[in-house]
Amino acid sequence: MLGECHRLLAPGGVLEIRIMDAAPVRKTAGPLLRAWIEDRLSLNLEKKFRCSKPCMLFPGWVADAGFELPRVSGENQVMNLPCAYDGTTNDVDAELKVLVGRALWKDIWGAYVEDIPDEPRFWWEVDEIVDECLDRRTVFECGAIFAYKK
Repeated sequence: MLGECHRLLAPGGVLEIRIMDAAPVRKTAGPLLRAWIEDRLSLNLEKKFRCSKPCMLFPGWVADAGFELPRVSGENQVMNLPCAYDGTTNDVDAELKVLVGRALWKDIWGAYVEDIPDEPRFWWEVDEIVDECLDRRTVFECGAIFAYKK
């Protein structure tokens, strides 16, 4: 697919890709969220031959397709999106970051989540996981890759 994007893009054009890993940043993830992802998502990704760590792998794939990646630091952007917010603070920006992160996660990974009857569909619907994320300040990394065609 990336090779076809490279073929179709005009010289001097830019391909912008937004990516997010299936699991949060390792040092911020707690055992409940890690277990939920392992139990409800990981096997389904493997069954469909899907990559769970695109933030690590996509830059190499983009370069292999013939695109030029910026060498200037900061050109490819990374944003940390928190998994939970403290509703008692009335911090609208924090709430918005959480909602955007969850919507993006659901859009990318939601179709691969195992649906178990009588259980919450997503990890943010489990109070214990949300509390753990709040305590540990769990974040997902959202990346933007800007790939150029010479």
